[in-house]
Amino acid sequence: MPATAPAPTPASVDRRRPRGKFAALGVVAVLGTAVLAAGISGAATSADLGTAESFGVLGASAVTNTGPTTVWGDLGVHPGNSVSGFDDPGGPGTVDGTIYAGGAIAQQAHEDATQAYLGLEGETCQPENNLTGEDLGGLTLTPGVYCFDTSAQLTGTLTLDALENPASEFTFQVGSTLTTADDSSVQFLNGFASCNVFWQIGSSATLGTRTEFVGTVIAQAAVTAVTDATVEGRLIALVEAVTLDSNVITEPVCAAAVDDEEPPDTTPVTTPVTTPVTTPVTTPVDQTPVDETPVDDEVDETPVADSPTDTTPVDDSGGGALDGGPAGPATTGGPAVPELATGGPFVPALTGGPAVPASPRPPLPNTGSNTMTLGVVGLLTILMGTALVLIADPKRIHAARSSHG
Repeated sequence: MPATAPAPTPASVDRRRPRGKFAALGVVAVLGTAVLAAGISGAATSADLGTAESFGVLGASAVTNTGPTTVWGDLGVHPGNSVSGFDDPGGPGTVDGTIYAGGAIAQQAHEDATQAYLGLEGETCQPENNLTGEDLGGLTLTPGVYCFDTSAQLTGTLTLDALENPASEFTFQVGSTLTTADDSSVQFLNGFASCNVFWQIGSSATLGTRTEFVGTVIAQAAVTAVTDATVEGRLIALVEAVTLDSNVITEPVCAAAVDDEEPPDTTPVTTPVTTPVTTPVTTPVDQTPVDETPVDDEVDETPVADSPTDTTPVDDSGGGALDGGPAGPATTGGPAVPELATGGPFVPALTGGPAVPASPRPPLPNTGSNTMTLGVVGLLTILMGTALVLIADPKRIHAARSSHG
């Protein structure tokens, strides 16, 4: 009996299932990466112009010009060697670079331009970007590859939105001819990348009067720029001639591609140094208004009135004169008392005794006193002198009293 294989244990099932799950996830991841890569590659890639990049105008059979055309960049022709209407060999047009009428440099540029044409023709145009039968005028397009099965027409303004990426690329594949109406234009939004705009033309291109065109035109047959048309880019014809008439051809402007991850901002940041502000301590000032009334510093110079001297005469009747007048009779009936005010030599005794020498008395100072004051002082002096005499001789006092008894 053949041996029966043991049923797988839960552990073995668990080991096998994860292996299959991870394998499926790996396939999905690879497919997702492939789809993402395909989506990214759907955007136009810059055509490699090689040595043709320095040329503003490059013809095959000839380059002709009428009017004051200006070409910023080189001008060449190959396999032909005919260049007319420029300052070399002599015409109204000017070339900022070098004119190559035939020769190895023009030949190499022609070959590089042909390879660029083939590269642009081989880019993939998605069905939704096929604009066959539509006028480019009035459209706003984002980066990508756009195609026309036959001819293309531009009437008015074509707007190219670079989506904030100056390296955004636009490729236009035209099956036969490209024609622009008078006063038509190509403009940019959100970035500017005229060096990344390419026009691959299966037959010929004609830019109408005063057209403002942008991008590098590589036509299989011929290129014609009508009066006053301007181009920010290049005009290249691979088989026939480039014909110009009072045009301005300017080298296109390029910009570096913008990475998905923006580089860190290395701009140095300057931190402002903040000086601490010190709040000043303000002592309140007494703002009580000061009384500015002027102080009267003048001294009261009102003159003091001197009291007038009393010159009224004193009644000296019944007594001796006090101011030098004649001696009056004695108050007790004795002999007259000589003047004492003038310092007489003797004071006679009141009772008729011997004369007592008068005490010398200095003259009274002149104090400005009046006559009345002097009289009072004299009388007091007499009374004091009499009192002293009586005290000194009590017997005379007794005799005096007896005589009056």
